[in-house]
Amino acid sequence: MASRERNLETIVASESISHERIDAWLASQDIGLSRTQIKNLILEKSILLNGEPCRAKDHIAPGDTISYPLGQTTKESLSLKAAPLDLDILFEDEDLIVINKVPGVVVHPGAGTKRTTLIEGILHYLGEKHAAAFDDGELRPGVVHRLDKDTSGAIVFAKNQKVLQGLSKQFADKTNVREYVALLNGRLTQKELLYSSYLHKCPTNRLKYESLTNTEMEEKFGEDPIPSSFRFSKSEFIRRKVYADRLTLARVRLFTGRTHQIRIHASALNMHVVGDLMYGSPVQLPQSFPETIRERVKGIKRQMLHARILGFTHPVSGKKLAFEAVLPEDFKALLEDLDHYSHEI
Repeated sequence: MASRERNLETIVASESISHERIDAWLASQDIGLSRTQIKNLILEKSILLNGEPCRAKDHIAPGDTISYPLGQTTKESLSLKAAPLDLDILFEDEDLIVINKVPGVVVHPGAGTKRTTLIEGILHYLGEKHAAAFDDGELRPGVVHRLDKDTSGAIVFAKNQKVLQGLSKQFADKTNVREYVALLNGRLTQKELLYSSYLHKCPTNRLKYESLTNTEMEEKFGEDPIPSSFRFSKSEFIRRKVYADRLTLARVRLFTGRTHQIRIHASALNMHVVGDLMYGSPVQLPQSFPETIRERVKGIKRQMLHARILGFTHPVSGKKLAFEAVLPEDFKALLEDLDHYSHEI
């Protein structure tokens, strides 16, 4: 559990930690710092192990405390500034706001982020009077969950700490509802398919994650404790349409909410999300599609993934809420073009 102290974020190593180097372990955590930034911060003695500056080769044990500068790089401090941004608001009350995020917008500032983020747009929308409770000095105020930059759809933000804690607990306990729409490069042969694996940071690409099946995990660790950097993930793929026996339109239900989870699971099933160039490649459609559609699909530069349904219990009123976010125009237009070649199963 993290806590704030002297402008540092502190993490307590879990009981499942197993003799890991502190630099490698920090790089595997979703803390907004790259491997290079972690290395430089260690050299500057800005990362503390049990209150003392650490070395990169130091190992951590269960119960150790690791502290690092929150939202900082060695060259510049990231900043959060209110800025105008078009918002598609699905719901809002005094406690929370639900947005249909458009593709191409980053949720919160990070290293290298130059365009206005969704958080900054919300701060501008709320105005000085109402933003005071929302902006608590963090780089990620009110953030309960995230969507990838190029993923569209429903996302909720808390306007105060009480609601943030309540929503975060629902997401952690998996009592909320999250359902996506995905266009997959391949035919899903089963009507419904459950898939689970363990995800961890790719050792050669800090932006990417890798997946290990349960069998692969047993082979790798045997009876040893599973390191905390390996996160269990589970998704359900439900087939809706198949286009010319090549592309599948699927609903995807999340049982866990790991970074890149749907994209990784789809790729592991040998049918990556169309447009996902990190876990797949440009789609080469067969001659059964006209050239215009083949070229259009081949040229897609973002993943065709949309958070369609978001449901949760309101932390204050106790009411069960559910929201549906309409597809963005590029996704909708593509499905309309493909519909001539579809058949429901």
